[in-house]
Amino acid sequence: MKERTLVVKGTLYPIEAVYKACYSFFDRAFIRLEGDPAGDVSIILKAKNETAARKWDDLIGEFENELIHQALRAKVAASNQKIREHIV
Repeated sequence: MKERTLVVKGTLYPIEAVYKACYSFFDRAFIRLEGDPAGDVSIILKAKNETAARKWDDLIGEFENELIHQALRAKVAASNQKIREHIV
């Protein structure tokens, strides 16, 4: 099966965003994380089956988009935390 390593900066992507992006891809890829959460984190993706392997470039693109999406969600949640606490 195909395998690819993505290296992300811990300063750009919070580790929680990396975990959430990985979690959403467990059904399509085996995922291994290496590195320091405060520094660079290597995300090793390996396709689980032939169908995912045939669409490998699409899978990698979707994962990168999901990583950006989860980082944005974390940033918005942090900026709205006080408002949510007042409402609750």
